[in-house]
Amino acid sequence: MSEQSKSGWRAAKGAFGDVFRALALFPVAYIVFYAVSALQQFLLQGIETRPHEEIGLELPAAALATLILFPFCISPLRYFAAGDTNHPYGFGRPFWRVAGWMALIGVLSFTVAMTAIFLVTFLSAGFGDAGTAIAVVIMIVVYLGLIWFNLRIVTIYPSLALDERGPMLKNAFKESAGSFWFIVRAILSSLVFAIPVMLAMSALELGILIALSPSDTTVDPDVVAGFDRQALRNSTAALVVGIGGAINIVYCSALIGRIFRAIRSTNVTATESAAAVPA
Repeated sequence: MSEQSKSGWRAAKGAFGDVFRALALFPVAYIVFYAVSALQQFLLQGIETRPHEEIGLELPAAALATLILFPFCISPLRYFAAGDTNHPYGFGRPFWRVAGWMALIGVLSFTVAMTAIFLVTFLSAGFGDAGTAIAVVIMIVVYLGLIWFNLRIVTIYPSLALDERGPMLKNAFKESAGSFWFIVRAILSSLVFAIPVMLAMSALELGILIALSPSDTTVDPDVVAGFDRQALRNSTAALVVGIGGAINIVYCSALIGRIFRAIRSTNVTATESAAAVPA
């Protein structure tokens, strides 16, 4: 794939086009993304409004379904990052490295966040208004720090998918130096494409549900064409949301790939320029 300039808008716009260009290359992956997204939506539908005792295996099942995505994400990410379409699907070395690093980063981020919450609770309870004010500042600093950390290591995921070696965190920090605001601009620009997709999926879901609503007021509102209305609502929502979920997964991979290529292209150009300067 071609080199990329460090334009956040171009990265976001190009990534949106990549979503559709890669469909013919990875049809199985796209189907899996859709199926998993729809399944997770179905499992988690309305879970936030249900009593805790009524929640069964939905949460662990939805989390487990996420693991299915990993091996299928690697090939598209390799393509978006370097144009490599040769690596097969499977649970090979790249998969376990990606899964392991994502788990490690997730645990570290969760630990830092929970420590901050514990400290905030202690300060708020023990030191009154002054403690609450300090706690708010701490929370802002911690969460901004977590955002900064995760943006600075964004190139680690393409590097892992490409099965590169070396100290991964150190390399990610090193190559993203000077590119932080480019990454921020790319992510903010991506909202121009992500928000309309989400709105379109919501409108489609609402339109289907309205179309399924009984027009005859004598019909039981909880039954539509012989089916339980809530079950039909949940199934319809899952099928529609699955489309948006699949697009979101691929778009995130494409955007990360574009960011990765832009940073690598800039770093290579800078290195070549430095090497060309006589001592």
